[in-house]
Amino acid sequence: MTDTILKTAALAALLALAGCGANGAPEPPPGSAQAEAAKADPKLDTSKPEKPKRDLFLDRLL
Repeated sequence: MTDTILKTAALAALLALAGCGANGAPEPPPGSAQAEAAKADPKLDTSKPEKPKRDLFLDRLL
């Protein structure tokens, strides 16, 4: 019984910690094309990631 309670408490703690994420879009990685473009043009919207230049093989499956 104690083992079940400990597993349940651990699972609840993990789920609670997983829900404590940062809000908002992450910043682009330093040195990337998107970060360099944002420095050159402050009006550029960097809240959305750039589209990839080529399709991922999984895209055909979706």
